[in-house]
Amino acid sequence: MKSKKKVIIFLLSFIFGSVVVFKFKPLLKEEAMHVQDLTKMEIRSHRKTNAEGNSRPISLPTQHGESRYGDVVHGQDHIIIYNSVPKCGSRTFGDTSRKIFNNRSIKYNRYSLRNENRPKREKRRSIGEIRRLIKGVKRPAYVQGHGFFLPFHHQLHNPQPVYINFIRDPVSRMVSAFYFNRFGDGFLERGMLSEKRNNMSIEECILDGHNECTNAGMYPQIFCGFNPRCGKNTTWALEQAKSNIDKYYTFIGITEEYEASLRVLEHLMPDIYNGTTELYLSFLNEETSRVHSTKTKNKQPLSQELNDTVTKLFAVDYELYNYIYDKHRKLKARFGID
Repeated sequence: MKSKKKVIIFLLSFIFGSVVVFKFKPLLKEEAMHVQDLTKMEIRSHRKTNAEGNSRPISLPTQHGESRYGDVVHGQDHIIIYNSVPKCGSRTFGDTSRKIFNNRSIKYNRYSLRNENRPKREKRRSIGEIRRLIKGVKRPAYVQGHGFFLPFHHQLHNPQPVYINFIRDPVSRMVSAFYFNRFGDGFLERGMLSEKRNNMSIEECILDGHNECTNAGMYPQIFCGFNPRCGKNTTWALEQAKSNIDKYYTFIGITEEYEASLRVLEHLMPDIYNGTTELYLSFLNEETSRVHSTKTKNKQPLSQELNDTVTKLFAVDYELYNYIYDKHRKLKARFGID
């Protein structure tokens, strides 16, 4: 009897449930469609907001996906990172930047990528030290020093750091470094080499294959970064360097075209560097300016034969140099700079 009663209760429950579902099904369907429509509206709104928030001037075409290179950067509340290449005009640019900041009352906090309190061979900071340094800087900040590229897109809040640099014809840079290490310039005295190295001619240095004069791959390694492969696989380092330049850098000037490079920078960072070119030109007219005192002493040009020899050795550096120079040329054309 109890079993029969349970069956009857089950059947009545089933019938009642079916009626409820049937009655409210249109309402449930309508509610689901309403939620779906709201979701679509939110997605469209989110996409629109992102598009407006991320809108930037069209970057230079690149083979490595999205690029920041050549984007105009507005405002002054930035972290500028200049991991300078040795003997490419970094002291001149640092002095010019400091002066333009003062002239325009921009209170930039200055930091060094190197630890100047350490002995010469230990000044380079580790990855961990650089990360802690950059994460702890106070905006607006200007960070300069010889060192490898290191990205900070995951460690820092927006706006992301603005990476800049200068690069020079590879052979010209090597020759300048060779004589600078022996004779210094009007500002820095050298003489820290052994007597044998100090008396070695640049011809001997090249023909005997000394690392100082034949170390190919320096440019790719600097822009490639700290990955161990950057110093072991030149082909991989070159492609990674190009990718980093496209993805992270805003500007890389050409030392041989310093004035034109500064004019390009004024267009790319107008709220910070407007007036930099005229300031630099005024330095050139001052005999006591560091623009003159940082020129390497006793530098002699290479013979055509030696120049050709080293140019072949530095083929990978020239590939990256030409890659950057092509971007420089396009930016000059965009801004109408000779």
